[in-house]
Parts: sequence; C-alpha cells; structure tokens
Amino acid sequence: MRARRVRFAGLGTRVAARTFALFCLCAIVPIVISAIVADRVVRTKLRADAASHLESTSKSYGLLVFERLRQTDEALADLATLALHDRLALDDVRSFRSSHFEVVDVIADPAPTARRVSLSLHGKDVRVTAIESNGPRSLQVTAQLDPSYLWNADAVYLEAMRICVYGSTAAELQCVGDADASEPETDTTLTGEWTLFLAPRYGAKAWSVRTGQPASIALSALESFERTLPLVTLIGIVTALLLSTVQIRRSYQSFYLDEISAPRGLAGTPHDGTATLHYIDPVGLVQHTPLPAPRPTA
Repeated sequence: MRARRVRFAGLGTRVAARTFALFCLCAIVPIVISAIVADRVVRTKLRADAASHLESTSKSYGLLVFERLRQTDEALADLATLALHDRLALDDVRSFRSSHFEVVDVIADPAPTARRVSLSLHGKDVRVTAIESNGPRSLQVTAQLDPSYLWNADAVYLEAMRICVYGSTAAELQCVGDADASEPETDTTLTGEWTLFLAPRYGAKAWSVRTGQPASIALSALESFERTLPLVTLIGIVTALLLSTVQIRRSYQSFYLDEISAPRGLAGTPHDGTATLHYIDPVGLVQHTPLPAPRPTA
C-alpha cells in the first residue's frame, strides 16, 4: 500500500513542486510574451493596411475628380475652337448646357494670359475656364460643373465610407458616403488622406481628399484575431502544464521505485535487532528507514 502511495506521490515533495513551478515558468512566460508581441505586431500591421487602403481610396477618388475636370476643360476648348472657326455661334456657346457642365461666361478676345486652362471656386461651385486662339482671335469659355457629375463616387465608394474633398483653406467642398464615418480619426474611426495637386494644369492650390471608415469595419480582421488569440494562448498554457506534470511524475516515479526496490538485507545490525536503510529522497535529505533485522540462518 505504501509503495502505491509513493508511486503516485511524484508532486508531493518540495523539489517536485519547485521543479513543476520552474517548468510552468519556462513554458508560460514565453507563451504569454509571444502572444503579447503577436497582438501588437498584428494590430500595427492591420491598422497600417487599413489606413493604406483608405489612402488608396482617397487617391482613386481624387484622380477620378481630376479626370472629370480635365474632360470638362477639353470639352470647353472644343467649343471655343468651333466658335473661332465659325462652326458654332457665340450665342449657342453661351447657352450650352450638358449633363456634365453649364457654360456661364464667354469672353471674346480676353486679356493675354499664359495659362490656357484655369480653375476657380465660387463657394462650393467649381468652375473651369478654357482659352483657345485662332490667329489674332481668341475666345474664353467658362463653365460650372454639375456637382452630381463632378463628385460622383460610385466608382470607388465602399461600405460605410465617407469621402470628403477640402479646398486650399480647409473648407469642405463636398462629402459623399456614410455620414457616420466623417469624423476625424479616433479609436472608432480611421481616415486616409491624399492631396490632389491642381497647380501643374490649372494653376490652383491643392485640394485634400479624405476618406473615413468606422474602425469596426476597417479592422474587422483584427477583431477576429483578438477573439482567437486568447483562446490559442490558453490552450498553449494548459498543454504546457499538462506536459510538465506528466514529465515530472515520470521522472520521480522512476526515482521512488528504484529506492523502494533497494536491498533490504544489510551487513551488521544495531543491538535492538533492526536494520537502517539510508537513501537520499528528492528533497536532498538523508532518510533513515528502520527495517526488521533478518533472522539468523541455521
């Protein structure tokens, strides 16, 4: 019965408990540190990817707006060219209106200027001016763009996104999309910004295009990761504890069994008729186990 108790008492000594604690420390600390580092790395990576995606969306929208501005000034230049070649009356040019823009001003022989196309803001209204020449004659045509055409975001709009364009004075020109995502970047909202440079073609100051999206949508992959990471970490810790317990029990069971099966007969016994078995237990202390003296043989 005592042998059975000793056999399963692998964690009942101080050294076994200390060894088990050391095993746990060596197993749990790296797992926890790895989980913390992984969480920070993944969080930073996913947040940077989300911001990059929003910035890319801002760029796509900004280029789309710029392309519509360019198409408008080219259409105005064609109108001016037709009028200069007497293929289109000036009255028809002045009254011209399309689904994209409306002509608001026509000036014959304007003052000389080095820029053929220009852009101006009248409140939130955007106007483009084109000047064409034919010999000594020149014609300046100014048109106001239709907001539904200029700011249409169907080509780049995504779920729960808010895209806003700001002028050179940070005044809001137009916002499209979800109003809940229009706030500045916070813990609940992410934004990506891109600058639309207008000076090279139109001589105007740059516009800023900003796209916002709720963090719950932009970082949906991060939420899944954060739900899974604690579970995986807990499984790793429990597995390490179980393996540590099994390994320590096996080691100390072998040690105890070797001691129990030691020879019980010793040469020389005390006068009280008992023999003493000396061995070292896992605690490191000398144990003295009195054993009955063997009977003398005939």
